[in-house]
Amino acid sequence: MGSLGASCRRLESVLMRKFRKVVRFFRLALYHIKRFFFVSGFPAKFIHSRLVSIVLGTVALCYWKLVGSLGQQYEYVRQRQDFLESLFPVIVGLTVLAQVIRYIAEKYTQRDQSYTEDLENLLNTIEKIICAKTVRFESRVKKLKVSQSVFTTITHPIEQMDEIATEAVAFLSRQCQVSDEKFSITVIQVTESNAGVRNAEMLVRSNKTRNHTSPDHLLSVDSALSRCIETGDPVFYPDKQAAADDANYFLSRRDKSHDNKGSLYCEPVEIRIQQSVYRFVVTFSTYGHQICPVGNIEDEEAFKVFFRQFVRRFKLEMTLYAIKLFDEDLRSPKKTSPPRKRRQK
Repeated sequence: MGSLGASCRRLESVLMRKFRKVVRFFRLALYHIKRFFFVSGFPAKFIHSRLVSIVLGTVALCYWKLVGSLGQQYEYVRQRQDFLESLFPVIVGLTVLAQVIRYIAEKYTQRDQSYTEDLENLLNTIEKIICAKTVRFESRVKKLKVSQSVFTTITHPIEQMDEIATEAVAFLSRQCQVSDEKFSITVIQVTESNAGVRNAEMLVRSNKTRNHTSPDHLLSVDSALSRCIETGDPVFYPDKQAAADDANYFLSRRDKSHDNKGSLYCEPVEIRIQQSVYRFVVTFSTYGHQICPVGNIEDEEAFKVFFRQFVRRFKLEMTLYAIKLFDEDLRSPKKTSPPRKRRQK
């Protein structure tokens, strides 16, 4: 009986995953249809035209007066007065419908304008990150000695990734209007030995006062980290509980302390230098707050853009970090695989 119950639960889980995929497909299709009709397509341009609402309103008014005046002059019109008057509510209905559709289209336009403002704020945040790096470079160049390695002395990728994580948390918390404590950003490096044994190490974490689940443990369970490493694709789970039910996410003690409520975006990054491969995973996680409702395609796509922009900044520093590791590897000819992670400032 126990094995039968387990089989039923597995079957239920598989069916629920397929059902969610179908629902998401139709929601995504509806999202693109709405955008075409209200924002980007030729129907939107027609709806946004003020001429449409003006003409329809004028036509309704003129039609009513015209039918009334012609009915007094022409017998043909007078005999069909009831039919012609019955068309008037249809014309009025079309006028009202056009106004309602135009109102919805304006709401979509306002949403796009708000999204544009969010992108401007994102660019300002990225500019602050770049400025912080520039200031650090300039200060260290002034103190550089001739005997020192310029690259090693000036380039501090872990320190810069800490700065990126700090600014990213500040930006995302403002977007969601929640406290910084509800956001967590981590950068994990994953290495694999010649025997195929994987190890993981936390390089960066935005909240250093909290304990995090061991990265090595996340590799051994059904987690977003292990999924990203296996597929090489980013994942976004607006609802952690739903992802855990589908065996795609591991609920940590911190998740459980927030009633499993939260969202997660996880993206793998791979850096190749000659024959060596360096793998990293960037994770954006919220606790006690969902970034957006499940199925809200507009918000999902918007936040994906934000996450990817920060991942690009992380990737630059990861490349520098990988170059440092590769350089150390060259100095250690006995090592034949990517080295065990060495935290460098």
